[in-house]
Amino acid sequence: MASRRLHITLNEDLAAHVDRKVQAETGYETAEAYVGDLIRQDMEADDATAEFVRDLLSDAVKDGEDSYRAVEPSDVIRRNSLG
Repeated sequence: MASRRLHITLNEDLAAHVDRKVQAETGYETAEAYVGDLIRQDMEADDATAEFVRDLLSDAVKDGEDSYRAVEPSDVIRRNSLG
């Protein structure tokens, strides 16, 4: 995969956190490796969320329109306030 260089500025707290992760025995040899792993984890979380929503919508579509009923906003507010 092609690489692209990004230049970022972190506040002192974030930079110190990255430094600690790189200096500790975490398996990260560089800040680049740590940040890259965080981005990959974020991408995986996005994929998992998208899959979850797709599954929910797929179930709704399979159920067909007969399984839905019209509600008024006041019904939703009342239901949510019963909590």
